[in-house]
Amino acid sequence: MAQIWQYVYVVVYVVYVRERERERGRHIQ
Repeated sequence: MAQIWQYVYVVVYVVYVRERERERGRHIQ
């Protein structure tokens, strides 16, 4: 019923990982 939480969780995870990788100065796609 609340599928929005799934998107929120995925977005937060992706942003967290990208920010961490960004600190290392590494580009991963």
